[in-house]
Amino acid sequence: MDRSSTDDRTNTYSTASNPGLPEPQPPLRVALFGAQNPLPPSYPSLRERIVPPSAVKSPDASDAVPWSYPGVSSGQMPDEPMRIANRVSQTQATVPVTLPPAPASFHPQSSTDAENNVEQVLVPEATHNAADSSSIEPSFESTVPPSPSDRLPERPDFDSGAGISSTSSRLLVAGELPWWQSLVARPLRPEATPLPVDLEQLIVSALNHSYQIKVFSKLPQIRETAVGEADAAFDWIAFLNNRWDDVSDPVGSSLTVGGNGTRFNDHNLNGSAGLRRQTRSGAQVEMSQRLGWQDNNSNFFVPAPQGTSRLTMRFTQPLLRGRGADYNNSLILLAQIDRRQADDEYQRQLQGHLLEVVRSYWELYLERGVLLQKLKSYQRAAEITRRLELRAQLDASETQLVSAQATLAQRRSELFRAQAAVVNAESKIRALVNAPQLDTSDTCELIPSAPPSLESYHVDMQQQRALAIQCRPEVAQAIKQIKSASVRLKMSKHELLPVLNLVTEAYVSGLQGQGDIPASLSRQFDTGAPSYGVGLEYELPIGNRTAKYRNRRRMLELRQLNAQYQSTLSTVQLEVEVAVRELQTSQRELAAKHEAQQARTRQLQSLTERWHRNINDSVTGSFALENLLDAQDRVTQAEFEYLQSQLTFNLSIGNLNRATGTLLESVPVHPTDGIAPQTIAPAAIPSESDVEPTNR
Repeated sequence: MDRSSTDDRTNTYSTASNPGLPEPQPPLRVALFGAQNPLPPSYPSLRERIVPPSAVKSPDASDAVPWSYPGVSSGQMPDEPMRIANRVSQTQATVPVTLPPAPASFHPQSSTDAENNVEQVLVPEATHNAADSSSIEPSFESTVPPSPSDRLPERPDFDSGAGISSTSSRLLVAGELPWWQSLVARPLRPEATPLPVDLEQLIVSALNHSYQIKVFSKLPQIRETAVGEADAAFDWIAFLNNRWDDVSDPVGSSLTVGGNGTRFNDHNLNGSAGLRRQTRSGAQVEMSQRLGWQDNNSNFFVPAPQGTSRLTMRFTQPLLRGRGADYNNSLILLAQIDRRQADDEYQRQLQGHLLEVVRSYWELYLERGVLLQKLKSYQRAAEITRRLELRAQLDASETQLVSAQATLAQRRSELFRAQAAVVNAESKIRALVNAPQLDTSDTCELIPSAPPSLESYHVDMQQQRALAIQCRPEVAQAIKQIKSASVRLKMSKHELLPVLNLVTEAYVSGLQGQGDIPASLSRQFDTGAPSYGVGLEYELPIGNRTAKYRNRRRMLELRQLNAQYQSTLSTVQLEVEVAVRELQTSQRELAAKHEAQQARTRQLQSLTERWHRNINDSVTGSFALENLLDAQDRVTQAEFEYLQSQLTFNLSIGNLNRATGTLLESVPVHPTDGIAPQTIAPAAIPSESDVEPTNR
């Protein structure tokens, strides 16, 4: 088979651009990333269900992302996990995938059993006809008819305005659905517990449980604390100071202590308490009360000991630098802008994570489809090998038999890798969603229940560009950065001014003998008059180079951010153009891949009939067999490319929503969506010895 399954599928799911999340805008609702999961416009979009994390100001807020439900107060989480409707019928048959054992020589006596048991691997037991073994290749469309839920419903047009509009009456491909579509939504591992999921459920569960989203949601709450921290600079500050001094100094003058004293002994206890704060106009206000007790051995210290008190009021008002509410509130404004930038960053990271969940869902769908395709390819080779085994004693050549057995062994080996890829895709979903309902082991089989959409979409390039400029968080972040730079530039211009402060101080004081401090407090107000002082303070560094260079740096930063804003607009426009073209290209590619797959299938039927006619010819039959085996590989490759084009088309819808910043608006959500365990009774599972016959 001429394809690199791992590389091709990896490239398909790694083409997304940088994710982004929009500011709240008028909702634009389309199908859920292309999935056949339409909802009426009355259901709220995903963004409408999310409360911004910045609204949660409590430091001990819950780790869960706040939600809003009908009838439930904002921020309150439901008591139980959200439930989902059963997407798969309880009576559907299981499609067990049991890897066959190593090929062995076929025996004519087991030919009928071999054909029936190999067919059981892909065909549900309820529709399997053990008596019909005349066809080389069973018809999947006839044995497993699509259920009504498997067919494409007509999706209502959620919004007729700008954005992505679906032409619900037109499908990209006509005719029957792919044979693997109904089988993908059925259990493949009989030993595991089936759990049907769809995109809507995974996204809601990721919002409720994803550890990575919880990490993202903390950023706005962290930045919110900086706003309160900046505003706290204007809070009142209480202070208290006290000191005890015991002085013993030699006397150098008879006027120090008087008489014949040789040492000056002084005992002094002082304490002060008060309040001070900075006002939003820049003024410094302080009110303090000082109390003291003093005694010494000086003859001139009268009365002794003394109790003192002083009530002081100080007021300093900047007249130039530091004046005005605009300048003093600038740090609060910068913190608020930074917090709003954190909201944009949170939404960008959130959308990137949800887009990764979408990719992982379609990757799981792809891997399950590839497993079924490889299993059917193995079945084709097993049927050819069985027929050659039956005719080995008659007219089948050894060359044909060896070639068929080699191809059978090769396709069997590919089944192991395909089965591991399915389990790995399930593990990736568990790691992204972290929902406890998904379990952490392989005993739970995740089954994608929503098939890819095949509806045609029409987009207008100009409308998408305008929508992206309006909604992309990167654009909003760039604008907020320019606002911050403008505030800093204004601050730097203000700081070019010299310091000129008006300083005022007034106080009343009291003194009382015998060290009576309480009495000195009353003397403050009934004895003497208040004292006061008024003055000016002026300060200007010579050259003022610090402020000048700071101002120049702010100007250069603003110019840089203006250029960055233009670059962001250019990048956003590029991403939108690429996303629109990718959507248009994927639609055309899907139709072309469908035609190619149909043509390859017709070619396989023609070569199969040719081989039947020449099976007894050693030369012509050998060439016909090689052509037939190559055609089977090409059919499997064409089926893979068609399946891949389906998922690429559906991913291109989500990528365009991300590129325009409307990803959350495109997700209508049921109020009770979630993931719930599902019980599906498995059908009879053939053992490995039954899948492929052995010699008797």
